[in-house]
Amino acid sequence: MPVTNQPKHLREVKTYKLRKSRVSTSQAAAIAELGDDYLWASEGGMLKLPQDISENCTDVVVEIGFGMGEATAALALSQPELAVLALDLHTPGVGKLITRLHEQGSSNVRIIEGDALEVLAARIPDN
Repeated sequence: MPVTNQPKHLREVKTYKLRKSRVSTSQAAAIAELGDDYLWASEGGMLKLPQDISENCTDVVVEIGFGMGEATAALALSQPELAVLALDLHTPGVGKLITRLHEQGSSNVRIIEGDALEVLAARIPDN
């Protein structure tokens, strides 16, 4: 019998744990009404950053796990020349961040609701 160093049971590493939270009426409305302005699909082709977010942006930050979006919205407002790609799986936070961005008039943030490892591998170039 050959000896191998391979583990017998490979399992996918999860970098998150989904939290069971209710999406409020206002969060759902923000996603439905304003999502086209801020949300990108987790699957698709490679992104060209920061150009795909805004032609006016000179640099990009990828924020993984933005929670309810307070810091992300503050960053977007304080540095409008910075493109921000925000990744999270928490739908209530996605809705809240969209609301914050809309209220403050920030257009330099895009949100992907998905697993950051999968998004990084499939949509973000190595450079």
